[in-house]
Parts: sequence; C-alpha cells; structure tokens
Amino acid sequence: MIRQLLMEGPSMHMWHPFDLATVQNGEDLLEFFVGKDGNPGLPEQYINKFTPSIKIDGINGPIRLVVNNSGEKEFAIDRMSRASIDVEGVTADRLKERFEKAILQALDTDEVIEIPLHKLVAMGIPMDKLKIGTNLTIIHRKKKKPVIIKKITSGHGFVNDGTVALTVLNNALNSKPQEMEAILKILDMWNNPNVCLNNDIVHESSKPDGQVGSVKYGEDFIAFHGLNEIYSPEGKTTRKTKEIRINDQQKTALTELVRIINETNTIEGFRALSPFDTVAMKGELDIDYSGVLGTIIEIKLDSQTSTSQALSAWLNDPKIVKPSYSTKYTFADGKKKSSFSKINYVSLIPDQGEQQYSIRDLLSEEVHPDLDEDIYYNFASGAIFYHATRLLGRVVLQTLVNKSKVGNEALTSHEGIVMRSEALFDVDKPIKITGDFIRDGMGSNLALAMTKKPASLNESSGLQDTVEGELGDEPEEQTVVTTTGTRTVAVMPGSFKPPHKGHLLMAEHLSGIADEVLIFVSAPKGSKRLLPFSGTEITYEKAIELWNLLLKGASGNIKVVDSSSPSSSPITALAEIMQPADQRNNYQDVDFYPEEYSKFFLAMSEKGRNDPGSMGRFSFYEEMENVEIKLVPAFNHDPEYGQSIAELMSSSVELIKQISDDVELKALELAKGLVSSKGQKRLPANPSIQDYISVLSKSNQKKVAKFMKSTPSGLDKNNFSATDLRLLLDLKKVYNLPVDSLLKDFVGQNLEDYLRIIFGSGEVKESITVIQDMVKSILAEQLEETATMASGAVHIGGSKPEPNRDDDEEDDVKEAKYHPSELPIQNPRGSSYMTVKVIPHGKYAVDGNVSDAGFKKHVKNRFKIDSTYTDKRAPYYDKDDIITDLVEKVLHNIIRLN
Repeated sequence: MIRQLLMEGPSMHMWHPFDLATVQNGEDLLEFFVGKDGNPGLPEQYINKFTPSIKIDGINGPIRLVVNNSGEKEFAIDRMSRASIDVEGVTADRLKERFEKAILQALDTDEVIEIPLHKLVAMGIPMDKLKIGTNLTIIHRKKKKPVIIKKITSGHGFVNDGTVALTVLNNALNSKPQEMEAILKILDMWNNPNVCLNNDIVHESSKPDGQVGSVKYGEDFIAFHGLNEIYSPEGKTTRKTKEIRINDQQKTALTELVRIINETNTIEGFRALSPFDTVAMKGELDIDYSGVLGTIIEIKLDSQTSTSQALSAWLNDPKIVKPSYSTKYTFADGKKKSSFSKINYVSLIPDQGEQQYSIRDLLSEEVHPDLDEDIYYNFASGAIFYHATRLLGRVVLQTLVNKSKVGNEALTSHEGIVMRSEALFDVDKPIKITGDFIRDGMGSNLALAMTKKPASLNESSGLQDTVEGELGDEPEEQTVVTTTGTRTVAVMPGSFKPPHKGHLLMAEHLSGIADEVLIFVSAPKGSKRLLPFSGTEITYEKAIELWNLLLKGASGNIKVVDSSSPSSSPITALAEIMQPADQRNNYQDVDFYPEEYSKFFLAMSEKGRNDPGSMGRFSFYEEMENVEIKLVPAFNHDPEYGQSIAELMSSSVELIKQISDDVELKALELAKGLVSSKGQKRLPANPSIQDYISVLSKSNQKKVAKFMKSTPSGLDKNNFSATDLRLLLDLKKVYNLPVDSLLKDFVGQNLEDYLRIIFGSGEVKESITVIQDMVKSILAEQLEETATMASGAVHIGGSKPEPNRDDDEEDDVKEAKYHPSELPIQNPRGSSYMTVKVIPHGKYAVDGNVSDAGFKKHVKNRFKIDSTYTDKRAPYYDKDDIITDLVEKVLHNIIRLN
C-alpha cells in the first residue's frame, strides 16, 4: 500500500474540516465525514491510502544551526521575533536571557515595569549586573528612567525544555561530528541558518502538574516533523516560516538524525522521535458514524423555546449553514463576538454536568431585544458545526492505532491527527481531525457565569476565539507596566480651523487642573474650512502649525498632538489613544501610555452644557470610571475689542457697504446652488434671494444665513469665534480693511507669522482669467458628481448615513459644494445674471395638437431675462438642440459676468 507521510509545521495554522471552502452547510460537513452516493468520506479515503500524522501538543521551538561567539557550530532555538537575540539564535547559555524577565521599580514614579532580560542586555547592561537590588538607568518609552531591580523571574518553560532539546542535539553534534555534518548538509542546515528543524518539545517531568499542554503523554520527548525555512515577506520586517517539502534522501537523513540523538543521549527518560514515529495506522475497526448521528441535541432560544433533534437531522436542516467568523453580536458582557465561536458552542451544547445556556442568556438584551429565527439558526449553526466535528472526528480516531505508542495508546486522548492531500481536499493545507480535543482543550466548566461576567471566563479559562498563528512577537516579548500612574491628563479635542486665543485660554485653564494637556486637531474627510472670500483652506497641517505658534510662551505642560493619521472626529481621540498603538485606527504614531495616568479629563466649552447634541457625543465615555468630562469656561474678548469694531464701522462705511453687497450677491449664488429640483418648481419667474432661501431645506437655510453674516456688522463683540476669525483674515487680505487690532485680539502679537501660515508667502491670487477658471471649476464639479455616481455613493431611499462631523467649538455647518468664494469679487452694480428655463420640446412640437401661435409663444418665452441686471439677449436655440446642465451653467455664468 502506498503511504504518504504528512510533514506539517506546528506553527502553521491547521484547518478544521469546516474551514474548507467545499463545506458551506451542514450537509457538506456530513458529506465530508460520511461520504455520498456509496463513496466513503474523505477521512476514510485518506486513511485507506495514506498515513496520517499524530498532532503533538508540545512547545514549538524551531531549532537551527548557528555559529556561536567562539566560531563553532551550535544548535540554537529561534522564537521568530525581530529581537536581535532571536535573529542571532538563542543558544543554550542564553535561554534565561531570552525568556525570563526583570521586575523593576521606577525610582521617579510608582511604576512597576516588567521587561525581558534580553531587552536590558540590548541596552548595554550585562547579564551579571542583573541582580536583585541593583540600581539601573534604562531607556523606557524613549526616555532615561532610574529603576531598581525588585525580582528576576524564573521557571519559564522554554528555559528548561529548550535546555534539554539543545543539549541532546549538541551532544549528537559533538559526539559524532562527521556523521552529523553529513546529515545536516543533506538537510541543507550546515551552511544555511534559515533552515530549521520543525519540532515539538514535551518535557512533562519538569512541570509541577506533570503536563505541558492539554494532552498528557506520560513521557518526555522531542518530536521532529520536518524542515521549515525562515523568511521575511516582501516589504515587511516580520519573520515567518514556511514548510520545506523534503525529498526521500532528506527523510532518510532526518531518521538518521533521530537515531544519533538517541544513541548519544545522556538525559534519562528522554527520547527523540522521527516523523515516522508519530503516525497513526489503520486499525481493525471500521468507521461507523451511525451511533453519533442519532445523538439527540437540544438548543435553546430562551427559557420557553428550544429545538431537540438528532445530529443527522440538524446537519440535514437547510437552515444550518456555516456562520461567518467576522459577523459579530453583542454578548451579555458588552463585548462583540462571533456566533461561530467556542464560547457559543460550550454554552449552548454543554457536556454532562455542566449548565446549559440559551441564546437569550448569551446576548445583550439591550442591543438584541428581539431574537428572530435568523439569529437562532446563526447561533445553532455555530454550535452544531463544532459539535458535529467533535463527535464525527472522535469516531475516526477510535479506528486508528498509535504506531509508536507515543503517549497514551488511544488516539482519542491525543490532540488528533493531521492529513494533507490536495487531490482529496482541493487545498494544499493540513487538515486536522481533533475529536474531543476540540472541546477538552478549552478547560472545564467554561460557560460558568456566562451571563454576568463572561470577561472572567475568557481570562481564566484560556478560551479564546483565535486561531493558531505563527511564532513571533508573542506577549512574552512585551514590556509591561503593572501599576497605574498618579498623573492626570486633559484631552482637548476640536477642529481648530483656525486656533485662536480663546482656545489657548481654555488650554491654559486645563493646565492648572491636569498634569498634562494634549490638544487633538481633527482632520475631517470631505468637509473643509474655507475663508469666506478668498476660499483659502485651513488644513490640518496649518492648524497644527498655528497651534505651535500660539503655544510660544505658554505653559510647558500643553502639547499639540501631531500625527500622520489623525482622526476625522476629535471626540474619539481619547478612546483611540487609550488602546495599544497597533490596535488603533488613528494616531498609531503617537507615543501615549494610559497606564501612566490615574485620571483622564475630556474637555469641552461650557457653551455646550445645554446642547444635547454636544453632550451626546461623549456618551460612550460614561462607563469609563477614570474619564471625567471637564466643562471649561467660555472666555471673552478684551473690552477694547468691541470698541475697535465700532471704530471700524464708522471709519470704513463705503468699503463695508461694498462688502455687504458682495456678500449678498455671493449668498444668492450659494442659495441657487443648493436648490433642489423640487424646489426649483416652486420658484417665481425672477426669484430673489429670499425666494431661494424659502425653498431650501432647514440645514441649507442655515448655510446661507451663516454666510450672509460674513460682514463686519455680524462680528460677535464678546465671544471668541473661529467663524469671525476666518472673516477677519479675509477682510484684511482681500479688502485690505484695517482690522489688525481685531486680529491681534484673536492671535496675539505674532500676527505677521499667523498670516504667513494661513496665506503663504505670496499674495492672494487675482482672477485674471475669470471665465477659464469658472469653467474649470464647473467641469471639476461635474466630474466629481459623475465619479461619485459611478462609485455607487449615490444614496437612494431610506435615511442618509451621517457624514463625518467636524466637531468645532461652535456648531459650524459644512461649506457649500459650489463655494461662493470661487466666484470673482465684484460690485453687484457691475454684475448681471439670467435664468435659463429649458422646456421639453416634445410638449410643443407642431403635430396638430397645438396651434402655430402656441409654438411661437413657446419660442418667445424660452428664456426669461431679468432686465434689471442685463439687456442682453440669451443665445437662441433651435428646436431639438441638446442643452445639458453643464452648458446651462457655463452660459449662465458668462452672461452674469458680462
């Protein structure tokens, strides 16, 4: 009989049968095991042709050959992290350095820091200096920190187990150097440190409970599975392994390696196993699933409703389909989890003696008040897929024989078997049959306190909804701070477009409350902050630079946070930075460690106290006991500010009138651009701006009304306002109004630098080629609308999704898509406009249904001209001419500019 030996890497994720693309529902899973149309299931077909490997539940430690500091060949372990000690290879004398930690007490704070010893060695501190009571200066979070060593950990499993594994390999290398060199050359390990032995180490005699993992073997051994190669994916710094398919010569060499290890071994009770020693053979029993398929399984929806039927009936039910790992539900503990999880399985289908929970018990009643049939079958499917895989897999294992009698002779007590055959499974992946291990590996009484404190379940039992991953930067690599700091931090979020003295006074107020003030500037997507006349944009980068200008001479504990990935909503900034950097959606490049602080103040202006919308934005912080919403007083202008406004109004009457006229004209253009097609039908023949405003939605009416206040007469004499500041900046730059004293009340004495950041070093660009720029603007708008339609962003029916809000210190509205500042600034008396009304020609075609006089009247009234603005006649269009929206816009604006 032809036999194939599976060479699987322990660090490679092995698939359950339900991970296969061919298994999409209960019937598919049943067919995988039982077969169809007289053909046996895939496990039976595999066992009849090949030899499956026994899955070993040990410590995975890739071992490779390196050159040590003495220039000699030596075996070393590699845990695949990016640490230099792993890249070099962890030899036997460095195992403690690699895997143990120092517990340090910071001398300047209350921090207790756990840090791997090898990281201290990388800082230049030798191992012989790492003793309890020694004072050190370490680099912690990019700063020097004085510490004292309180404890050095001991007993890490890899220090003991790795020592045994490396000892037996180095004994073989030193005892029979020529034979070992020949073997290692065949295995391509002699001169290639990237090739490593794929193995599992089981050293139960060194464990207090006599067990390494979830399987008890009753002996100590190292099992070699094959060869792996270390590599870094293109463009990445991570280190991974991939399996090397070994040839017949290498299989023989690997067997010879095991023979030499066992011959030269000096460690009593320890042996090496080759891939041929950890295999399962077909026994005398035939596979018979009939018994388990008749098992009755009950799954409860709630305390009143449940379904009980045989496993075969569940699997044949068309509503039992493979759930998605990514679809999440909110469980009773408030955390989101998939229905395709082990937590769901052990809770809905418990073992004998364990409490059974219903789906209602698992899910949050607040988030999921109504449980429908879809939810029921989604959860039932997840549990059935796990339970069927367990029971049917157990039947397979019961028919196999443990060839080398490694561990318990009964394979049902092992982790399972591994099969690989692209011809059978349509995928070149290891497929595992685990049997009861799919349940036993989770711990005992796993569903205890499911409804009250499921978080403790996850922490204590080790039950995680994760998959087996590659070795690498595991938690033992991380530096951990185990105590909470005593410092406080105030987070001040906003759009700050642009920042001004009112914002600075808020920050100074907070600096007297908290040890540190962090200012977060948002970078909203889509919306822009534009100056009303020049159209100059206040970008995120400008806002950061302006803040740094304002902070010159300010309190030293105030800092503006500059990031390459800022949030579009400043309210979420605190929630983001409280997460580890690699788990954030934004601010990944910001160094912030929440454990250093005992209190977080989230600041907002007192102006928003009575605004439910403003206060509601902070609602998701309510359950965080260490977060406090801090209302900051609204600061006012100096008394002289109002007097300066009065002087400006009296000294610049003519220019201010011109500005008001320009604003009215631009407001008209803005209103016209916001009118919907439905609103157009309600307009009179020659509509005024008030007519346009009357047919706008309330939100668009606010936009126009706000813009119409863009005059000196609309300035607030008391409260700081970013809108007022944007207006003043343009009044100076575009109209050259004498507003320096007003601007200095906003920005201080650094007005020249402030203006340079806003406008750049050059002058505001004049409209030399007005029509050309206007046509480009209209074309750009038209293309943008077309692109949006093509991307599927057009919202049809239902409620529109809420856009990203730019949460400012005031209730700013978004700028118009066709901003008035894109139009040239002119005196209204020198401008004109016309309304083009295109009427469908078919309605007036001379087809006998209308008189010639009627058609002539239609031709005469095709274009209605407002003679108060122009006496020019519109271009004449013949019947059947195609007048597009773009043509109308261009001609409309050409005539307006005449």
